[in-house]
Amino acid sequence: VTFYLGDPASHPYLYNSTWEAKKEVAFFRGRPNTHSRSRLAIPRLALGSPSRAALLDAALVWYEPTHDWFVHTGGEPPLGAPVKPARWREHRGYKYLLNLDGHSYAHRLLRILSTNSVVLKEESLEVEFYYHLLQPFVHYVPFYISVNKDSYKMADVRTNLTETIQWARAHDAECRAIATEAQRLVHTHLCDAARRGYVEQS
Repeated sequence: VTFYLGDPASHPYLYNSTWEAKKEVAFFRGRPNTHSRSRLAIPRLALGSPSRAALLDAALVWYEPTHDWFVHTGGEPPLGAPVKPARWREHRGYKYLLNLDGHSYAHRLLRILSTNSVVLKEESLEVEFYYHLLQPFVHYVPFYISVNKDSYKMADVRTNLTETIQWARAHDAECRAIATEAQRLVHTHLCDAARRGYVEQS
């Protein structure tokens, strides 16, 4: 069953940032709860690297160095003070929204797929009920990150996030189409009515 709630552009509260007006920067705000440790590693990527800082704006809204594996196991310096949570209208000001795993999957994915920004999704084995509908480079752009949990040193973190953002910048029209297709999927197959139907028929 397909449910359609109309043209997403007709919802100005959710979609009032045009593609052209968005910053070409990958954006993330969240808590450090993360089974993959990506939420502690990625905010560190831009530290000391102006070229990465121009591509990535990732910060935590809660942070304690005593809970940071990179600090007490790997000897890395602590991250700076936590920042204020970002409202959703601030998220919509960026072309690229990062989806990073939490304790398992990231609950925010459905919401950021519904915007007209393209989602850069951490590759993961964690799934929600609708993930079988999602196709890489159709509904989102994947990237990988691997943290060496024996060292917790940034030198041992492996990720292609920087290259993924650079790819997105170089393929603007393709990314815009991906954002549109993700938005269409959410508003036809993953809206409230569709999810209620899924639960009732399960």
